[in-house]
Amino acid sequence: MASIAIAGAGIAGLAAAIALAREGHRVDLHERAEALTEVGAGIQLSPNAMAILRSLRLDEAVLARAFQPACVEIHARNGRVLNEIPLGERIRERYGAPYAVLHRADLQAVLLEEARQTPGLCLSLASPLAFVRQDGTEVVYRAGETERTADILIAADGVNSRARADIFGRGGPTETGYTAWRAVISRDRIPYGLRTDVTGLWFGEASHLVHYPVKGGSELNLVAIARSSRDPRPPLDGFAEPIRALKDTAPAWIAWPLRGMDASEGWVQNRVALAGDAAHAMVPSAAQGGAQAIEDAAVLTRCLSTHDNPVAALAAYDSIRRPRATRIAAESLRNLRIYGLRGPAALARDTVISTLPGRTHLSRLDWLYSPQPG
Repeated sequence: MASIAIAGAGIAGLAAAIALAREGHRVDLHERAEALTEVGAGIQLSPNAMAILRSLRLDEAVLARAFQPACVEIHARNGRVLNEIPLGERIRERYGAPYAVLHRADLQAVLLEEARQTPGLCLSLASPLAFVRQDGTEVVYRAGETERTADILIAADGVNSRARADIFGRGGPTETGYTAWRAVISRDRIPYGLRTDVTGLWFGEASHLVHYPVKGGSELNLVAIARSSRDPRPPLDGFAEPIRALKDTAPAWIAWPLRGMDASEGWVQNRVALAGDAAHAMVPSAAQGGAQAIEDAAVLTRCLSTHDNPVAALAAYDSIRRPRATRIAAESLRNLRIYGLRGPAALARDTVISTLPGRTHLSRLDWLYSPQPG
């Protein structure tokens, strides 16, 4: 079994550490922060991710903190319901796993608790990892002031990955020109007419907003996306009611410039591999950022369990994951542009969405939602 160092204890790093340690590998997980406090709001876990969490026996703990929406309800700019894409029992029947939404902090709490209880996994906080060198037999890195070695190094240290810069010589993420404004509101502040049992997608003027329940349905997660601006609140005036009311209903909006990585570039250099946002940061318009981090963990584990040579295992991981993540990142960007259409192009978009049956829209996601080998 291999000795594995992982940089970053986000979703990718925690999931990979748990899965690898369970296979008997010795895992040292290093996180530069002194405490794990998840930044962000909600996260959507489609069946491709939930199937992996089930294989790790973590699905029940996640579902206990999650909500399973009945459908994706899509609205035109005037508020008219264009279509409903079935979720709930229909998606369980089709893919063998549920579609769940929850707060990112709740997912991280489940993973963190499991990591601390997993034999062979050592989690070190306030322990920034710095790459030193690698050769034909090992990777040398520094954790704090201590120099250590491992058979392989997994860089899951986020969109601003230090390891990606130091080892692969790549710069930071690319600005997309869009901003996501995020907020969470309690049930008693939700405007009349806004369903709380669904994932809602509303089109506005060259913008869109997504909402879904978190904290077991007691709160509503909001994400509005539009062209970047300096406004601390999202441009919701171009939406129908009740979305316009959310601009002042939400107690606080947090603006996040959307950035992405070119996922098509190589993720592996000999004994070092990228994972999570360090490899494939993508815009949220396919709701796959967290799911793809979980897929990374599953495929890494499978490859390291089926290849005796760590270098060959990482090469296999790259060949499996990179094409799929590249396609998903491109699809996410395509969705972002479609959601931001205006004028006649927006009317054409709405016509297509309303004409096709909801089950047809769902079937077009088979390639994305079907559980992957892992």
